[in-house]
Amino acid sequence: MRAMGVPLPIKSASDPATIGAAALYNWLVAGNGWTRIYPNLYASDLTRLKNHVNAGYPAVASTSGHIAVIRPGQTTTNWRSLVMAQAGAQNKNSILLSAVWPSTTPAFFIRN
Repeated sequence: MRAMGVPLPIKSASDPATIGAAALYNWLVAGNGWTRIYPNLYASDLTRLKNHVNAGYPAVASTSGHIAVIRPGQTTTNWRSLVMAQAGAQNKNSILLSAVWPSTTPAFFIRN
């Protein structure tokens, strides 16, 4: 996100790593310039999300245990097939949401 000019909260001045997944999820839910949308419930929000990332704006999917960046170039008509980039137990530059969260529905956030 920093590369896109969208800083996320850091652990401390002496540790510039992004805060952990649970704290980051709570920070996103609280707003902080991010808007929660529901592409899993509304086709219009899936279209909004795809248009948003395809225009080069940031979006993430998040739970209290994990966060992943939603990549541009989305063409899917199914929210479970959104393409993500993620780091963690597996570092992947291109992975389907359904592989990141096989049985969980994350929250989705966009930022202009």
